[in-house]
Amino acid sequence: MNILLLTTHLNFGGIASYIVNLAGELKKRGHNVLVVSSGGNFTDALARKGVEHIDIDIKTKSELSPKLIFAFFKLKRIIIKRNIQIIHSHTRVTQILSHFLNKSLNIPYVTTCHGYFKPHWGRRVFACWGDITIAISAAVKKHLIDDFRLDENKIRLVYNGVNVKPKTQYDNEKIRVGLGFPREAPIIGIIARLSPVKGHKYLIAAMKHILNIETDARLLIIGDGPSKEKIVELIKDEKIADNTLMICARSNLEELFSIMSVYASPSVNEGLGLSLLEAQANYVPAVGFKTGGITDVIEHEVTGLLVEAFDTKALAGAIVRLIQDEELAGQIKRAAYKNVWEKFSIINMAENTINVYKEVVK
Repeated sequence: MNILLLTTHLNFGGIASYIVNLAGELKKRGHNVLVVSSGGNFTDALARKGVEHIDIDIKTKSELSPKLIFAFFKLKRIIIKRNIQIIHSHTRVTQILSHFLNKSLNIPYVTTCHGYFKPHWGRRVFACWGDITIAISAAVKKHLIDDFRLDENKIRLVYNGVNVKPKTQYDNEKIRVGLGFPREAPIIGIIARLSPVKGHKYLIAAMKHILNIETDARLLIIGDGPSKEKIVELIKDEKIADNTLMICARSNLEELFSIMSVYASPSVNEGLGLSLLEAQANYVPAVGFKTGGITDVIEHEVTGLLVEAFDTKALAGAIVRLIQDEELAGQIKRAAYKNVWEKFSIINMAENTINVYKEVVK
């Protein structure tokens, strides 16, 4: 099958990771995959998987941007030349493009809803959800039905997938020293775009409570985004700068997972949580807010610990519990890894997505 994956950009984030994972797995299965976007720091990852990428400037959040007109004609030529059989779009802007390409060329298209959208009039009147809409979690599926009145028969639940493989042994002492961490200090990690929805401020507030009990604990914040300056100020205001390290995302995330004692997911509005899944696939016990798709991933006291959203003391307590109770942490790590393998692997995601493609093309 000749498949076009269409997204706004490939910078750090869940959508870029999703596309790299999906494109690579589709390629392995013998499909011709082309990714079109404005580019970004994940294009190298695509190249390593042997997936072709074409750069078209569609990096905009505006549905009325003139960029879409130029992109439409470029994409039209590409689709005809490559004999594309299906378009798979991943952002609101690319949904609009896919809609008009569908009308012009009669090419079927599907969309993946990666999270939550405000149901403003434009989305309601000019929906552009495609022939089939993929929801990445049960919570997102409910959002599509309740807030956008999508026909349940046109929604398919396909969980995000991550690479699941046997645990790799790393030189943890070397990694810790390289980051400036003490050799034995418990490390709480979070990997997420630096934006309010990801809940960094609640984890920073929780860190003050954690340090009252685990005085050597360290907070490792990995990511970049529009809220970086505000988060830096919060860390200073809470007086936890000496116990906190912020770094940009990097390719060797497995090494960073290997030194984490606990992974925190305090997002207030999460579609599913790809980094949370990656943490569990790397044997890191996790704590999350009881919101959105996080509840698809974490079953309380089985595959992680859940606390009520915004409750920073409860978040701190759950993190300390996993640091101090090694038996519980071990049970959760093993159960979570098994759950990711059975339910959230790239293999499952690719198989289920291909089934959607076949359904639409047929």
